[in-house]
Parts: sequence; structure tokens; C-alpha cells
Amino acid sequence: CSYCYNSYKNSWKTMSAEKIVNIILHIKKSIPMVDSITFVDDNFMVKYDRVLKFVNLLKENKIKIKWSCETDLRTIKKFLDNNILEYLVENGLYWISPGIETASKKISFEIGKKIDFDEIMDINIKLGKYNLYVKYNFMTGYYNETKSDIMKTLSLTKNLLNTNNKALIQPLQVCVPYPGTKYLEMSENYGFVMPKKLVDWINFNPEDWINFVPWIKNKYRNYLKNVFITSIFIDK
Repeated sequence: CSYCYNSYKNSWKTMSAEKIVNIILHIKKSIPMVDSITFVDDNFMVKYDRVLKFVNLLKENKIKIKWSCETDLRTIKKFLDNNILEYLVENGLYWISPGIETASKKISFEIGKKIDFDEIMDINIKLGKYNLYVKYNFMTGYYNETKSDIMKTLSLTKNLLNTNNKALIQPLQVCVPYPGTKYLEMSENYGFVMPKKLVDWINFNPEDWINFVPWIKNKYRNYLKNVFITSIFIDK
């Protein structure tokens, strides 16, 4: 996607399933009370065979631990279609966090988000049949975004919650133009000025960027802040 901070890299490296399990074994031995682990990875499940091997090793080594990760709907669909998701849940998977980012096809196209909107609800309903929490990610504050686009996103979040009682919505923060991304390049067409010094990047984070987005005027800025606050409670 155009906003992804990893998009400027030309290669992708990952740990083997064996190494991941060895690290978990070490953690369990060192701190026995640890009963869950979260993988901080943009898409931990993207390599199908590695995930399957990882879960097989958890089972073979009789490791009782809950695990969670970020992923995307296309990847999850592959596990659903192959009837493998139940096996993952049986062996510790207890929440996933897919990124949809927006319900606007216009914005989705502009940020390079490859997602089939016709499949979202079907996948969500199927996921609701498993003992698995699904934490959906959405963002706002895109250049060229309108209130209509945001209303589509809010409507989708409501439908996701209504059709899956284990669905959750992460708070809607603004999209940040990180160095090296296509999103940052495009932002320059909407008033963004590249920082001159390292310290000038200090506000480029989801919490603070809302106050500095050049294409967002004060009234709309307050609206987005209200969207963020209310989204914290949308699944409560």
C-alpha cells in the first residue's frame, strides 16, 4: 500500500517457524507465567506454509500459548478456503487484526489497497463462527477524502460489528505520510512540505499528525478528532 513504511524496501526477511518456536520455548522457560504472545509484523500470516509449520511445531512440542497477529483479509480468506483456520484457533490463535483502512473505493484505489469490497462481509460472517476475535483497522485523514468517504467507513464498521459478535474496531487515527512512501510523495501535491531536519519529523505519528495535516482545515480537523474519540467506544 502507498502509505506502508516498508514499501521502500526491495526485500522481505522473516524468521523461520523453527526459530520462532525456539524463542517461545526460551520465553516459556525463562518466564513460565507467560501465556500469550503477539507478533508485531505487518502481515505475520502472509507466508502460508510458514504459519502452518509454526502451528504444527507448537502442537508437536505441546506448547500451550495463545498467539495473535496482524494480517489482511486476502490472507485470511486463504486459510478459510482451505479449512485451516480452525486448526490455528485450536492451537492458540485468539485474535487477528486485518487492515481494511477505508470503505471508500475511491480512497482504497488511491492508496493502493488491494481489497475486494464484495467479500468483506462474507469473510467477516465466516470468521464469526470461530472462537476468534477480529480487530479491524481503519484510518481517516487521507488527502482527497470527504465526509462521505468517512461515513462509508463508519457504516462498514457498524455492519462488521452487527454480523460478528467477536469483531472489534481499532480507533480510527489519521494516515501518516512516512519517509520513502508513495503516500508521502503524493501528499506534496496537497500542501505537504518535506521536513528539513530530523527533529522536524517528531510529529509524524498517529497521535500527533492530526494537528499538522496541511490539507485538513480546523473544522474538519475537529470532526476527525471526534471520529477518533467515538471510535474508541464503537465496539463497547
